[in-house]
Amino acid sequence: MAMMQDAASDDPWHLRWLTTRAEKDHRIGYGPRTEAGWVFGGSLLSQAIASAAHIVEEQRHPHALQMSFLRAGRVDEPIRYRSNALLSSRRFTSVRVDAEQAHGMVATATVGFHSDEPSPEHSEGMPPDWTGPDDSPPAPSGGALPTLGSEVRNGFELRQPRRITPSRAGEAARGALWIRPAERVPDDPVSVAATLAWVSDFAMTHVADMKHRHLPGTRMMTSLNHALWLYRPATFEGWHLYDVSSPVARDALAMSFAKFYDQDGRLVATAAQQSLLRRPVPSHEP
Repeated sequence: MAMMQDAASDDPWHLRWLTTRAEKDHRIGYGPRTEAGWVFGGSLLSQAIASAAHIVEEQRHPHALQMSFLRAGRVDEPIRYRSNALLSSRRFTSVRVDAEQAHGMVATATVGFHSDEPSPEHSEGMPPDWTGPDDSPPAPSGGALPTLGSEVRNGFELRQPRRITPSRAGEAARGALWIRPAERVPDDPVSVAATLAWVSDFAMTHVADMKHRHLPGTRMMTSLNHALWLYRPATFEGWHLYDVSSPVARDALAMSFAKFYDQDGRLVATAAQQSLLRRPVPSHEP
């Protein structure tokens, strides 16, 4: 499935980071440099989709991804992606992708592909809770979001909407972004899926911590596993609303869910992420 081409260092942003290069029995990708010095999880998600697509029939498009993050990836070392088809039926193909570095397996994923077929349809509409992109200021740098100018962020324009509807007692922690690519993303299903996978890792763990930011101590958080479901092979043009909520955190484990809507209000994709979220427990000993 040769929709996404191998990248070179002078290629546009999406070709540098959303693609992988062929080697003898695997594919190679690189993670963008981050402030923490570890590979950005969204790049692992994106490159797993891109790698899996190369062993799948071209008429099938990505519809689901589940990834477990096993250990931190190093940005100064290439990532080896090994893809193996687990199942190929009349309509579906399931591919396992293992992301490896010298210190061991960094992540493992299953990527599902599906060929188009007619069926009944329904879809929820975009929630009326947020201001539109034209009424939303540029999103801040750092904190819950990647730093301005970083390779994680500079492929996108981000705006932070204001909440219009009042929050309700007991409501999940919630945040949102308007996201638009800074350059054109090819409209093939693999490129669109890889782009959505990348941005689906923005701010998920931070929304999970929203109700606890007043607590003392230094927060430690990391993603444990991530899932993405894609509903329509739409183009990634114009603004998309990324609506994130976290309904529960307990026992150092936090859950976050996200929904993507295009500017026509159609639900494009959903994502889920479980995170490890720790703060030091205050000592009450004298």
